[in-house]
Amino acid sequence: MDELLALDVGTGTVIGILGRKTEGRLKILARESLSYPQRAIEEGRVVDMKAAAQTVRQVVHRLQEESRSTTNVAHFAVPGRGLEIEEVEAELELEEAREITSRDIEKLFTGREQKKISGSIIDETVLDRFVDGEPVIRFEGQYGSRLEARWLIITLRSEEVENKKKVIEASDLVAGQLVLEPKAAVSAAFPDDEFKPRLGLIDFGAGTIDAAIIEDGQVRDFCTALGSGDRLTRELENRLLVDFGEAERVKQKLSFEDEVIYNDIAGSEKTASRSDLVNWLNPLLREEIAPLKKWFAKRKPRVVFLAGGGSHYPNLARLVARTLDVQEQNVVNRPPILKSWVEDPKQLVGSPADYTAYGILLMAAQDRGRYSLNLTVNGESIKRLAPPGELKAGDLAGEMGYTTRSPHPDSAIMFSLDGEWITEKIDARLKPLVKINGEEVSYETPLRSGDEVEIHPPDEPQPIRVRAKKYLPSEQLKVFWRDAVYELPPLLVSDTNDKLDPETLLEDGREYERKLDYSRGEIRRELERRGCELPDDLLWKFRGEYTRRGRFAVGERLELEAAVNPSLKGLGSLSSLPPEPSKPINQPLD
Repeated sequence: MDELLALDVGTGTVIGILGRKTEGRLKILARESLSYPQRAIEEGRVVDMKAAAQTVRQVVHRLQEESRSTTNVAHFAVPGRGLEIEEVEAELELEEAREITSRDIEKLFTGREQKKISGSIIDETVLDRFVDGEPVIRFEGQYGSRLEARWLIITLRSEEVENKKKVIEASDLVAGQLVLEPKAAVSAAFPDDEFKPRLGLIDFGAGTIDAAIIEDGQVRDFCTALGSGDRLTRELENRLLVDFGEAERVKQKLSFEDEVIYNDIAGSEKTASRSDLVNWLNPLLREEIAPLKKWFAKRKPRVVFLAGGGSHYPNLARLVARTLDVQEQNVVNRPPILKSWVEDPKQLVGSPADYTAYGILLMAAQDRGRYSLNLTVNGESIKRLAPPGELKAGDLAGEMGYTTRSPHPDSAIMFSLDGEWITEKIDARLKPLVKINGEEVSYETPLRSGDEVEIHPPDEPQPIRVRAKKYLPSEQLKVFWRDAVYELPPLLVSDTNDKLDPETLLEDGREYERKLDYSRGEIRRELERRGCELPDDLLWKFRGEYTRRGRFAVGERLELEAAVNPSLKGLGSLSSLPPEPSKPINQPLD
């Protein structure tokens, strides 16, 4: 049993949702919200730590009382304002074609191209995965020899992260997983994470408007504009001559009252019609949405979803549709939809304002956020954000520059391939010694906040060798005989006429020749070695026609038939081919 507390510490309001995770399901236990007595956060930035922490404590106290929970670990979000987006790529060549392991995926991740990143990495999304050049959804379980991936790396200024974390800690809570507000809203917006169409989401907050693009179930791009709810409130202050709190109440009543009663600063009770209020506020709201028009026009989402407390505004869907030049029926304004594995018996999550808090809860339940780690590395204090258990000793060594490549006495070989001399560099990878809290650990050891890490390079580098398979294509010559198919691979032959196994290490000064085709005699001998009984008279059929061709290359398909009448050899053609056997029969070559 695991209780999860999610807090949306917004510009105008703190919203908290508390849930319990059991056996893969999540049950909503309590939901509370409270506005600040005065602004403690402006445009997503913490401006009054004490006031923000006091409001958070009140919300958490109510949640704990309602649910009888004692959890003090709070999962939270940071705004999208000021975030930076980078695309990075990585490629990993395995020593041989085989099933891809979790260790291979980790190597691909740690070996990705390093770009100078300012701030903290808040989120990483894998955009594309390829195995041997073919796209895949997941690497796990795939078979191949070359992995490629492309990531979307999202960073935010470290000050923004630390200040939100300090609000949590100042509220006598322990900071749990941290997520990005737009991504949390996206997680809450849709019933299924694996959908194909390109969709847009606009989250209307008190201090910012966050926009996101989602495609193939992944967040592809973010955008944040300043303004939104507070600017409308300030306009009502001036128009109605009321204080900020009263202007907020008037704005909230717009959604369900045709005539709004309020008290001005002189204490007089007055009335304003919804139509008058909307006419005052619509031009301002259009101005705030307008910067998103060009951004959305370039990305062309099929449907735009509206989220956040500001989405309560009357006729907002129509206003967004007209401002962004999209069809009104393609702008959706509704509360979050519960995932199939979430229970909400009291129907507590029912407002568009709940998108971020509910999304934080979902991401924390699936361990999709990041923990803030305070580490001491070789005596220097550093901070890192990492998914639960994913920052390991070896990863940190790579980040700190201790896993490097350096020259080695045996750092290059020369060999002749098909008559042309090639120089192949052989580097040596330095494998550092890593200690955590004074004890030597493996590279797989996950790091925890508070760990003291020592990283030392080793005395002896280890060389990396070049194997024969690097110079061989992956294609096979497929030979069909009766109800079976035999695959003949390409070969590398040494200057002593030895056929090299793909794992054979190439040697300095040697000559090698690639053998990429087979003669009729070689094909016959190889099939007989594999146990085939071949008649003296064979029909050789290539691309549906009988042929007198003498050699056949890897990557081609050849069919053999017993000759019924020897005089027919090499004559005629077939109008159809026999069915291909379902399973190839492969045996290693001598």
